[in-house]
Amino acid sequence: TVINQEFFSNNQNNLQINLSTPYFNPFSSLRYKYRFYNGEKTNWLISEEDQKIFSLISLQPGKYIFEAVAVNATGIPIAFPIKQIIQIAPSFYQTTLFKICMALLVATLLFIMYRFRVKQLLKMENIRKNISSNLHDDIGSTLSSINIYTGLAKRHENNGSYLDIITHNVTEVINKLDDMVWSINPKHDNTSSIIQRIESYAVPLAHAKGIEFYLFKDQLNERVIPLDIKHNLFLIIKELVNNAVKHSDCKKIVLQLRMEFNLLLLDIKDDGKGYDVNFVADDSNGLINIARRVASIKGASIVNNTSKGKGTNTAIRIPL
Repeated sequence: TVINQEFFSNNQNNLQINLSTPYFNPFSSLRYKYRFYNGEKTNWLISEEDQKIFSLISLQPGKYIFEAVAVNATGIPIAFPIKQIIQIAPSFYQTTLFKICMALLVATLLFIMYRFRVKQLLKMENIRKNISSNLHDDIGSTLSSINIYTGLAKRHENNGSYLDIITHNVTEVINKLDDMVWSINPKHDNTSSIIQRIESYAVPLAHAKGIEFYLFKDQLNERVIPLDIKHNLFLIIKELVNNAVKHSDCKKIVLQLRMEFNLLLLDIKDDGKGYDVNFVADDSNGLINIARRVASIKGASIVNNTSKGKGTNTAIRIPL
């Protein structure tokens, strides 16, 4: 048996095999007994008389074997048989290496999507916990005090001071609930809404104390702000403005918001008396809350010019 082997690329899959028999007697009929298979051997076939060309069309990647032998009219072989081995190479996307790489890529993408989904669920869980904590700690405690002062007002005829406290606490609860409803409303998850909210809180509060309030929005393009950042950012600004109005004896507050790459930059400065870091322990809950909120959104804060008589300048950087 004469054995040949040829290799072809995946786009060379239309082939012709031409057979010839050197010792053929032209006065007798000539046929070929042949078979073509991929894997398991097939039955032998007999060609048409004088057929010498065999076409192999649209071969798929793999190993093929073509066997043939010339026979006379009675089917007796009259030449050496031949075996032609044909290898069709696969396309790059059909190779085992490519399939392994694609499987790894899909697995990696699924893992990333899974991690992202888990991260989002954890973030939502943290937001729910924060809302629950605010309801319990802030609003719950205020409602409890309202209940206590209501009982005292019922037992005393001169209850004007108790009623004033109750009115103040009710207003505080309403404001806190309003902030909470605003923060979880998705239509407010943008920079414009945050600016409007800051102005609606800070301007009346500052003007009531005769303080000038300025808000600058340098390079602050419209963009979506994640819920947890929006919620904490507003409460941070609210706390900073409230501290300046109540404790600094300032005449002017300047708040600046701007974007640099993926950082939201917040700077707030007043021209008040400043404070001494050695004597703020008795009234430090606000500062602790600010630090906690900044850390919860992976931000960083710096307080400058905190010595007495130099005002206070707070800079906060929040990654978006």
